[in-house]
Amino acid sequence: MSQLLQDVLWSNSSIKSRVIPANCSIVLFYTSWCPFSAKAAPHFNALPRAFPQLRVAAIDATAHGSVNSHFGILSVPTILLFHNGKSIAKFNESSFTLNKFAEFIMTHTGEEKNVFLLVQYKKF
Repeated sequence: MSQLLQDVLWSNSSIKSRVIPANCSIVLFYTSWCPFSAKAAPHFNALPRAFPQLRVAAIDATAHGSVNSHFGILSVPTILLFHNGKSIAKFNESSFTLNKFAEFIMTHTGEEKNVFLLVQYKKF
């Protein structure tokens, strides 16, 4: 497993249950050539503003084949939610939006978002 992912998924060995508060992380597995990954990216990148207590990371699935195998990643984009270093939920929606991501996080963690959720696309 990559060092980045180990840093994001750190765990506390004294915590043995999902009902005990612990480090929560969310990871996006993506590829640079996937149009669905590109569409999900700005929404996923907004998560740290909405959930500052959540560790957020993105892993290039083409560069980390062993990580894909470890977590059973079969397609991209795939989003996994972790509690205390263990995968607890997979995002199974076809709509990759900030609001859907927030709903997924709040459902599985009980955490509340900190800000109004809006992703704006601007022409540069």
